[in-house]
Amino acid sequence: MHLRSTMDRTMRKGSVTISMDYNSSIRSGRTAAKFFDLQWEPLTKRFDLTEAAVEWEKNRSVSQSEFGDCIYQGDQPALFYALVNWFGPGTHRTWVDSIAVKLNESFWTKWKAPDVTEKSVRLMKALATLGSPLYGRGYHQSEFESKQFRERVLKDGRVSRESISLTPREGVVDMFWGNYFGKAYVDLFGQQTLARVESLRNERVDDGFLLVFAPDPFHWNQQEVLAAEKNAKAELNHDAFLDLSRGFQPNLNIAPEPPLENG
Repeated sequence: MHLRSTMDRTMRKGSVTISMDYNSSIRSGRTAAKFFDLQWEPLTKRFDLTEAAVEWEKNRSVSQSEFGDCIYQGDQPALFYALVNWFGPGTHRTWVDSIAVKLNESFWTKWKAPDVTEKSVRLMKALATLGSPLYGRGYHQSEFESKQFRERVLKDGRVSRESISLTPREGVVDMFWGNYFGKAYVDLFGQQTLARVESLRNERVDDGFLLVFAPDPFHWNQQEVLAAEKNAKAELNHDAFLDLSRGFQPNLNIAPEPPLENG
């Protein structure tokens, strides 16, 4: 794995993303070390870990609003990236720190790495152990583009396709192939309610719940999968989900947690 400042354009259309948003700061060398110690293939340590941790914590801002933005690249057996973002003093309180791992779809389609879907699920679980997880999701890029954008008719009749701006402190855009709800959402929905959600996989992971609706990230648009996700949203409700059919955008106003001691 190497440090990198940009991401290959080929990943934009054909990738699977495993991401986790956190309810407290992940700006620490300790969190970086825990991430690089995760035993998920094909992570290799070709760079100096001390340098990587320094890059992880570095403030990239040129203003009083502190933020960190770093990309790590790997290429064996196929291209993948790890993207780290954190927000410090001066940034908007609704923004969240996050880690996202993007895997080229050739892990599944070309290299056919054994149990790559199961390893992706294990990666989501592992990311949930790195801090105070708020919300995580796993998806193929085609699912992201289908659910994370909306069309709006302009005054002149043209149709504008716009990205949905909604942070997990405010609410959830939709259910995806894989979903992780941290403690704040468990408190909102209730443990019993989450436990009875019907999905292909429903597991308690630390203080949160993991819900997986399809056998792999590529079958997200099967009718039975979409129906199960719709039922899950109705079951959980609490005005936590975006509902374009009635023009509703949630605003849960989830408060950030204080930084972990010795984080």
